[in-house]
Amino acid sequence: MIRWLIISKYLLRSIDFDAVFQQWDPYDKEIKECLEMTRKKFETNLPRLSNKELKIMKKAILLDYAINFLCCETRFGWSSVIGIIPVIGDIINLYLSIRLIHLCMDVTLPRRMIVQMYTNVIIAFAMGIIPIVGDILFTYYKCNIRNYILLEKILKEREKMTSTHL
Repeated sequence: MIRWLIISKYLLRSIDFDAVFQQWDPYDKEIKECLEMTRKKFETNLPRLSNKELKIMKKAILLDYAINFLCCETRFGWSSVIGIIPVIGDIINLYLSIRLIHLCMDVTLPRRMIVQMYTNVIIAFAMGIIPIVGDILFTYYKCNIRNYILLEKILKEREKMTSTHL
């Protein structure tokens, strides 16, 4: 039994999940950039964030990047842990993600961004409903961070527009 654990741990470490998901995930580079910004304590490349926007960012990071899993050197959040519970966990994740979108809507977003955010949440929910494999895909999809990146793009565009008008 212990041999299998050691072998599986070695195999999981030898697989380069980043390379696999970079091909599938167009937001992978942006997610990593977002994490680097949080590690530098929000000092680089971020527009001036209000308290509400910082709260949204912290919630998104808690839901998608709160826990570091050393076995396969990846990070996942509380939404992945909650998603392990069949059906109920996925419904709870759906509620938490929609609640985060409603917090984002207080910033007044364009309708297409709101639709894109809801689409991310629905895709994540559909993945999470599938047993085992869906939970693994859900862990790597990280819809809350994707939605935060969309919000951040809008905030950066607004800051550029206000700085050019001044």
